Amino acid sequence: NIGLFTLGIIATGFSLNKLLKFYNTHPKAIMAAHKKSIFTRTADLFLVGASALIGSHVGSLQFDALRQFVAHATEIPFALQIAAWLIIGAVILKSAHFPFQGWLIQVMEAPTPVSALMHAGVVYSGAIIALRTTSLLVRVSDALLFLGIMGLATVVIASLAMTTQTAVKSMLAWSTTAQLG
Repeated sequence: NIGLFTLGIIATGFSLNKLLKFYNTHPKAIMAAHKKSIFTRTADLFLVGASALIGSHVGSLQFDALRQFVAHATEIPFALQIAAWLIIGAVILKSAHFPFQGWLIQVMEAPTPVSALMHAGVVYSGAIIALRTTSLLVRVSDALLFLGIMGLATVVIASLAMTTQTAVKSMLAWSTTAQLG
C-alpha cells in the first residue's frame, strides 16, 4: 500500500532526524540533520502528492491495484503521469542522487550506529518505492529516462569521489551513494 509506505517513511524520517541530532553540541551534525530534514520533508511531500493522485485515479492505494490499472490502461492519465514524476523526485531525494547527494555524505557526523542505520536501510526507501511502482514508471518513459540519467550521473560522480576519500566513513558514504545510483 503506497499510503502506508509513505506514512512509514515519514515516521522513520522524523525518528532518524532525532538520532542525527545526537551530538547536539556539534554544529556540523546539526547542520547535516537540518539539510537532510529539508530533503526528506520535500520527498515526503512528493510521496504524499503521488499517493493522493494514485488513490484518486486508481481508486485504491494498493500496489497491485496500481499495477492492474496501468496494465489495462491504453493511455496513462495526466494525473498519473504527474504522480510518476513526483515518485521520481522522491526517489532522487531519498536515495541521495546527484545533485542532492551532499546530505548523505554530511550525516557522517552522527554516531557510527546511526550512520550505519542510515546506510544499511533508510536511504533505500527511494529504491523500494521505485521498484514497487515500476509498472507506472515504465509507462511514463520520460520520467524513467530522467531517473536513469540521474542514476548514471550519480554512479559516475560518487564512484570517482569515493576513490579520493581518506576517511573510511566518507568512503562508505560515497560508496552507498554510488550503489543507490
